[in-house]
Amino acid sequence: MFLYRPVRGAICVSPTFTTFSRKRSTSVIHPNLNKCPFAHPVSMQGHQIALPSEADTIKPFEEMPGPQGIYNVPYLGAALQMYPFTKYRTERFDELIEKWRREFGTICRVRLPSEWNVFVLDPDDVEKTFRSDNKYPFRRPLPLFDTYNNSRNREPTIGERNGENWWELRSPAQRGICQPRAVSKLIPKLSGVADDLVSNCRVTGQLQNLPDPLFEYSSEGAGLLCFNKRLGIISSSGSESNREFMEFVDNYFDYFGEQLLAPINWFKWFKTPGYRKFEKASDFLMSFTDKYTEKALNNLDNKTDPDEFNLLHFLLTSPNMTPEKISSLLIDFFRGGIDSTANAITFLLYHLAKYPDIQEKLYQELAPLIPAEGPISPDGFKDVHYLKACLKESFRFVYPVILGTQRVLDKDVVLSNYDIPAGTTINMCITSICKDEKYFPNPDKFLPERWLRSNPDREKIHPFGFLPFGYGTRNCVGQRFAEQEIYVSVSKIVTNFTLSLPKGLNDVPFVYSTFATPRDKFTLHLNPR
Repeated sequence: MFLYRPVRGAICVSPTFTTFSRKRSTSVIHPNLNKCPFAHPVSMQGHQIALPSEADTIKPFEEMPGPQGIYNVPYLGAALQMYPFTKYRTERFDELIEKWRREFGTICRVRLPSEWNVFVLDPDDVEKTFRSDNKYPFRRPLPLFDTYNNSRNREPTIGERNGENWWELRSPAQRGICQPRAVSKLIPKLSGVADDLVSNCRVTGQLQNLPDPLFEYSSEGAGLLCFNKRLGIISSSGSESNREFMEFVDNYFDYFGEQLLAPINWFKWFKTPGYRKFEKASDFLMSFTDKYTEKALNNLDNKTDPDEFNLLHFLLTSPNMTPEKISSLLIDFFRGGIDSTANAITFLLYHLAKYPDIQEKLYQELAPLIPAEGPISPDGFKDVHYLKACLKESFRFVYPVILGTQRVLDKDVVLSNYDIPAGTTINMCITSICKDEKYFPNPDKFLPERWLRSNPDREKIHPFGFLPFGYGTRNCVGQRFAEQEIYVSVSKIVTNFTLSLPKGLNDVPFVYSTFATPRDKFTLHLNPR
């Protein structure tokens, strides 16, 4: 699932972002184009923000509530709010945000680690932030990727780019895998991967050491998408090469997640032990992807089946796409589609095992539509409304990323009556909104029915209070494929087995690394139907 680990918490703001001088009229804010870091690549024409009629109700940025005193000291203040000085750890940064919500309300400013960040917990503010985006939505560059790319002389991938440089990759990718009809053509092939997963489960009678077996499934799925090829990871489950692959994947994402909240990026100056692991894992994943991309390119036939989806062929026939650009895209798709998808499936299966009545209701929906063995048709999930509702509720219960998403606007914006200068990092805390009784009644209850169209209360859900794949032109480019991967695997497992929790396992605590993942590996029991 290509959420691409965009936010694990507050993002380190580069000190090169200068402040903005603003000459204010009674109706609009005029950004200073001479100082604006977006002034060169992004046209500001037509991007003024209208103020409310009563301009005196707008409060200055400096008056926004937030931690005070020593907590405003650059770097030190951020460290003092985290473990070991408090109980709040980086892997559950969402709990610290909830503390801020109780103390300061639905908006606050925090210095992390040296620059001001704004945290918004009101879906109206989330909507206004997204609607204030320019043509090329901006996200802070990640120093970890910059350091690695520079050391290896590699071009940044789509998730690491901004501006027109980002759009030149996003545009063909969007045309290629954002179309439901195109991606649905992969469902029959994904069914074969899921059938292999089911076969492995029949041998053990369990899904052991979750999410590990689902990492294997999602890796195979990513291989189908990127290279139109099975990688043999599920069939070689438990082999030495497979264990090595999974170890590199774990090392890559673990260190990446840790660095998103690190107050100081020591790896910029010397290779820390953690960075060495990340570097080795990155080298492995890059070479792995490059190898399969080269093979796929060499074996690509100009003749394509119109009923088959081939992303690689589509990219090759897209204007201005070079092999280097294609390789850059596929690297992002492959590594971004492993961890997040596996964990999403893990938590959905856990919730189904925990709530057998919901599992049974889902089985009754799936049984007439989904074959227990063999391919699922491309339109097989057209009418599985309860399955889709279960996935949404699982996302709401365990939101996949630690915040939601982040934006840096090229113009001033007013949120909750506070004037926020252009260039400020705005963190939209969807994770907290999803647990708020105001927006989701009975937030501690797992209720898929809240998402069904037949439920009259569904219309009350704020459309910007639940965005697991982001929003707008910079949303998750692989959303369609990720959803299909989840639907295929879960439907195959539920139609073949009754899931249950082992005795004594009543809850599965999770952490963010950066996607939500079980704190400890666990097992689900499977009883053949």
